[in-house]
Amino acid sequence: MAGFHAESTQQWVQQFGLGTIVPPANTALPAQNILIGVAVDGQGNAIVGAYTDGAYPGFSDPQYSAEDVIAKFDPTGKQLWLQEIGTGQGDFLAGIAGDAQGDIFATANTAGAFPGYSNPSNTRQGVIFKLGPDGNMLWLQQLSALSQANPQSIAVTSSGDVIVGFQSLSLSGSSPDGFLLVHLDGATGQTLMQQSYASSNYTLLRLTVDSAGDVLVIGDGGLPGYTTTNPGAPLVVKIDGATGNILWGQALASYEAAAPMALYGVATDSQNDVLVGGAVVGSAQYGISVGYIPAPEATCILAKLDGATGNTVWVKQFGTGAGDEIYSVAVDTSDNVLAAGTTYGIFSSPFVQPQDLNFVMKFTPDGQDTWVQQFGNGLIVNSQTGVGPQVAVDSQGNALMGGLTQGAFSGFSNPNNATEMFLAKFGP
Repeated sequence: MAGFHAESTQQWVQQFGLGTIVPPANTALPAQNILIGVAVDGQGNAIVGAYTDGAYPGFSDPQYSAEDVIAKFDPTGKQLWLQEIGTGQGDFLAGIAGDAQGDIFATANTAGAFPGYSNPSNTRQGVIFKLGPDGNMLWLQQLSALSQANPQSIAVTSSGDVIVGFQSLSLSGSSPDGFLLVHLDGATGQTLMQQSYASSNYTLLRLTVDSAGDVLVIGDGGLPGYTTTNPGAPLVVKIDGATGNILWGQALASYEAAAPMALYGVATDSQNDVLVGGAVVGSAQYGISVGYIPAPEATCILAKLDGATGNTVWVKQFGTGAGDEIYSVAVDTSDNVLAAGTTYGIFSSPFVQPQDLNFVMKFTPDGQDTWVQQFGNGLIVNSQTGVGPQVAVDSQGNALMGGLTQGAFSGFSNPNNATEMFLAKFGP
């Protein structure tokens, strides 16, 4: 891509998981670990949210079922602590966020019941919890009233409140399909507002909040009054954080005829403009072809929308010609844009394939590409659609990128080729 030049600013990489632990006798595969999100606190510490079907040292998982994992790393890459949280009935982390004080918020779903709650039918219920900077649990809310709850994303407002987005579900069996936003008090976990948005086909994928407390949602499909004539164009929606009213909806038009598009990352800048990233796929395959391996026809899409109107400020569509997709975007304190994803190709020399499968790239506020970093160990995992490498940025402009591998980075071991997680830090 014209303008990109290679950077070698990687400061460190950490690989962690349970690949060296022998699985139970009745289990054929080693423990798998699925990274969901990365956040950065005010001190430059990185927080990783994930789930695992094994047990980390000091924890027990006799059912060998999925449990939530939160881990914290200091600015040098040293792991400060790790918490494994679950009911033993299957717990799947869906999103993670942090506040300025270093508190950590996460959302998940569970088929079990945490202390103080009941779930006799083992239905999927939404869970939201808060950890302090030291990893201790401060509060946990299990939303038992939500039937088959499917939380997708979580964000923290500047005032410390929490917004959680749920994908198509029914509220007490009565609400129509669509999505649901739950607004909670960050200090206590008390629900302040619940707002559902009816639609027969809109699927919420990710959300964030701007400095005014308004909510930005990306998803697939249409909403009443905000439909699009192009079914391959995902819909970005802005919602008033105080009232729950939709302020605008913007369908991002595809730049290729009849080519479906998927958005996986959303962030806001200091002007409350909206950055979204994803991929355009020039075939019948929608979004990712198989997990994190991009469809060969995929090209990256990155766009900036005016926060007040939803109108497009700029759009970039680019790729190597070998399959490229953006899964996460972040904005630094100077409004530069960081985008992370995967590629089969080579954005710039001296990167090579099939080694350097992950990328992180930087754009100026007006959309000019500046640098790209590719790296990897030649093995990338096949897993869930829409949860690829995740990026966050600290106050110094350093990018913290997390993802998955079935291989081993230098200095680490993964003899069973288990699905493990990595966290890497790159300078600005």
